[in-house]
Parts: sequence; structure tokens; C-alpha cells
Amino acid sequence: MTLIGFLAILGAVAVVGMIAYQIVIAIKYKGMRYNWFAFKHEGLSYGLEKPDILLLRDIAFENRVPDFMMMYSSARTLDTTVIRSVERVKNSELTDEEKHVAIERIFLLRNKMDGIIASRRQTVSHSNQIRANQPVELTFERIGSYQTYVLETTPKFFAAAMPMEALDVQDFTWEGKKVRVKFHVSNDAEYSFISKVLDQTMGSGITGHINIEHSNRITRTQKRIFRRNAVSIAVSMFSLRVTGEGASRKVSIANTIPFSGTIVNLSAGGVAVRAGGLLRENTLVKLDFSLDFENTEVAIGRVLACTGIPNSTERMLHIRFERISRKTRNNIFEYVYRDADEKKNFAPKTIIPTANGILLSPDGAQTSGE
Repeated sequence: MTLIGFLAILGAVAVVGMIAYQIVIAIKYKGMRYNWFAFKHEGLSYGLEKPDILLLRDIAFENRVPDFMMMYSSARTLDTTVIRSVERVKNSELTDEEKHVAIERIFLLRNKMDGIIASRRQTVSHSNQIRANQPVELTFERIGSYQTYVLETTPKFFAAAMPMEALDVQDFTWEGKKVRVKFHVSNDAEYSFISKVLDQTMGSGITGHINIEHSNRITRTQKRIFRRNAVSIAVSMFSLRVTGEGASRKVSIANTIPFSGTIVNLSAGGVAVRAGGLLRENTLVKLDFSLDFENTEVAIGRVLACTGIPNSTERMLHIRFERISRKTRNNIFEYVYRDADEKKNFAPKTIIPTANGILLSPDGAQTSGE
């Protein structure tokens, strides 16, 4: 056989193989638009690795997504298919540990997609886009930082509530002072810009505001690691005591009476808790809370900051999870990524585990838990 003949046969085999491949693809993905090369190229352009792209493709296939490219373009499609795939894993015959690992892999991919999508956009380009009630941090050089919130936005400036610590300051003006404004956008990032105070209205008690000049030089300074959801879920917190070092290090509960509060911001990485008391920064705490009124989730966290709340005697505790089970983190992921209309009506609830493991609700009735 000549070389030309061999090449002709090889070419024919390749053509037949491609036709067979196209037939298999057409049968398997009937009714769905799917092109592996285009899908892979899009995933790589997003910064995904091949295992992530394969998992994303499998999720699209098992949920019969009409156009696989929607997994990149539609957050709603992505959330819906992810939750359905998680439900399939839960109903599978895998062991509990295998289920937790598989579900974690799906949610970590979904979370990675959040980060990639957010990194490609800057949702706030001008301070006139800041809405009323947006929490902001105002930092004045050689004076300090204050937590407050936006009252209103006008064409030339936005008005921030006078920080409580500044209301009773006499013979002092903020007018003309340079200020760094920092704020978080939900499920996006932290933004900051430098501006100046145009004027002020000083008051007493709970009145007063600062008018800050608008700026279009806004910097996107930080991408949140995990998506956050505004919630209202009661939590019982127990401060922890750490003794010893190395192998002899022990962690024990320092107070048997729980420190109660309400989780107002929830993510797989931590929580923001509104409470009537104070916990020092760097304190380790055990958190008990429920996402479904049936089971208690437990996590160990560290207090990163304790800040004041405008016009309130309560404080905001910012807590980062340090020890959390794969199951609990998956449950938080699922709560965060479910559509709002799929979630139950969560009211504040306190669950206090007793020494023998029985869970007691506020009225003393026993409940079940894990």
C-alpha cells in the first residue's frame, strides 16, 4: 500500500468517526443546543479549569438545559440547575459522606462562578448610584472611622446620617474635610472612593447629617469570597475558652448561658449578628442556629469586629467561621442559592442545646435535632 493510499484510508476513517460522533451527540443531546468546543472555550475564558467545565456540562445535561451556554449567561438558570442537581445527589444511593462531598463540589463550582462573574463587572461606577439605607464607613484622616448609613442621594451629593459618636461634638465642623467612603454591595464586592464633606447639620440625640460630594472615581477593592443573603435567624452564641498549646490545646465553653442575637447576614464563610451586647474582637464563639426550624446547625467562629448601629443600642458582630462541618456549610450554600420564593418564612428562633443533647425551644418544648 502506497503512502497516498494509507492517508486516504486514514482520512476516510476520520470522516466516519466524526460523523458517528455527531450522530451520538445529536441523539444524546436531542432538543438541546450544545457544542463541546464552544462550551469549553467559554469556560476557559472565564478562568474555569477542565474538571469544572465538565461538571458544569453534566449539570446542564441532567437538567436538560435548552442551551448549554446559558450556564455562563444566566444566573437564574445556573442557580436552578445547581439546586436540582443537589436534590438528585441527596436522593441517590451514595453514602452520607459521599453525598456531602459531591454536594460540596457542586456548590464550590457555583460559588466560583459568582466570583468570576463579579470580577468581570463593576456594578457601581458613580456615587450617585448609592441608594438610601446603604451602610457606609466614613474614614477621616487623623480623626477615625465611623459606621453610618445613607439617608438620601441628590444630583450633587449624598447625605449620610451623622455618626452617633459625633453628635455631641462641640465647636467642630466636618465641612471641607477629606473623607474615604467605603461600602459593600450585596453579592458583589467592596467599593471605596475619596471625596469631601460639603456641609453638615449638627444635632443632638439621634439627628444630624453630613453631605458628601459625589465622585465618579470609585475603586472596586474586594470581591466577597462567598455570596451573602440578608436573613433574620436567631442564634445562640457561647464564648469559648482556649487553654494549652500544641497537642495539649483544648477548647471549652466559657459561659453556659448563651449570648443571643439575630443573624442578619449569612454566607458560607461567616455571619453578621445583631445583638444587644458586646463581644471582644478575636473572641472564639460557638454558634447554634436553625435554617429549617427542625435541625440545629453548629459552627465555631471568630469575632472579627464589633461595630455600632446608627440610632440603636445594639451592636453588629462580624463573625468568620473557623470550624464548620461540610454538611452545615452545604446547608448554608443551599439556603443562599435557593430562590427567595422557595425559602420558608424564617422567623427569629432560639435553640439552646442542653447538656444531654435535647434541644429546647424558647417555650420549653422539646424539638428534634442533630
